[in-house]
Amino acid sequence: MTWTCGVAALIMALWSAMSEGVFPYRQFKHEAHWRGLLVALSISCVNAAILNFSQCLVVKHLGAVGASLVAQTKSVLTVMGGMALYNEQLTSCQHLGFALVMVGVYAYTRMETGHPPKVFNVEIMSEQKAKGVLAKSFPGRDTASCYQIQDGGS
Repeated sequence: MTWTCGVAALIMALWSAMSEGVFPYRQFKHEAHWRGLLVALSISCVNAAILNFSQCLVVKHLGAVGASLVAQTKSVLTVMGGMALYNEQLTSCQHLGFALVMVGVYAYTRMETGHPPKVFNVEIMSEQKAKGVLAKSFPGRDTASCYQIQDGGS
């Protein structure tokens, strides 16, 4: 990952030189507050490094899917913050998308913890309960053959 930063910096420097020329670099050299700008840029780089490291810790503890779900939830919270602070309006399609994201995060979390999501009304039956249901549904029949089919004939 380290080598990609150098390659990206080189590409951006070349792109900047081709599109803007050397004028911004000359202006930066003659700027009176260039040290303050370098300090601010350095603080920004340290902040980015800390955020990248914390993302690695999140992936370590939650796994790739869990980290992706956290990122999806973060985007929903960011938009909700924009709605609250800046009075932004959302379309019905955006509302639906965010609702689907939140339902997906909820369902995955419930499945990950071993609880089926209540949204889907799934009930896991024990083998004993399943045998009782089969016996009541098909009185007088041998329900053991149902288990042989499900178990692959064993």
